[in-house]
Amino acid sequence: MENGNARRHFPWSAFGLREMTVVAGKPGCMPNRRVQSKTKRRAAAYARQREQQDAAAIRHALEREQQAAARRAAAAELADDVRWGTRADALDRLSRVGNALGRLRIEENALVTERDELIAHLRESSVSWNQLASRTGLSRQGLSKRVPRSGEM
Repeated sequence: MENGNARRHFPWSAFGLREMTVVAGKPGCMPNRRVQSKTKRRAAAYARQREQQDAAAIRHALEREQQAAARRAAAAELADDVRWGTRADALDRLSRVGNALGRLRIEENALVTERDELIAHLRESSVSWNQLASRTGLSRQGLSKRVPRSGEM
């Protein structure tokens, strides 16, 4: 450094910046505070924009999910209409199915009673529990519970 106007080189590249030449002793070499405040304002504005964009993206995602749920509900209702018809048709079908189940329960009870009577009769005729179990599909224990005791008949 021979005089006050000599140039110094600072290794700006170590900080990821371009090479800059600084002149010693010149007032223009002081950092520009207005540029720093402008940079801060710009960074704050970018941060606000990112927050607004993120909030908008979340809103749009929720709206798309609601629309998809509405489409799925409409498709399910359409599929039900194809299968069952109108609501009145579905209610009529429900009544018919309920009545049919009631008739089947009555018929099943009558058949179970007849089976129990046959088991009791065959058991009195000395048919083995094993033979009865193989014919009815019930276990021997289940058969013995079905047979009324001699005092109950």
